[in-house]
Amino acid sequence: MNAIFIHDLRVETRIGIYEWERRLAQIVRLDVELGLPSDDVFRTGDFADALDYAAVVKRLQAFAADHPHQLLERYAQAIAAIRN
Repeated sequence: MNAIFIHDLRVETRIGIYEWERRLAQIVRLDVELGLPSDDVFRTGDFADALDYAAVVKRLQAFAADHPHQLLERYAQAIAAIRN
């Protein structure tokens, strides 16, 4: 399976065990590897078959802005589980 990588994406989130931590916005740096569902884009060269990087980044930013997780480990697992 082919993959693309998004390195050093910085998103703002609120995370932490203590209430005072969750009141402070923090920058989290993400490295994400995405498996492509097919290799159609390599054969066709058609944008319609490509992964929309901007949409992926927007989804990760939206998730960072509104999630229920207190632990960074759980937050990372939740990111890995995002499907669309």
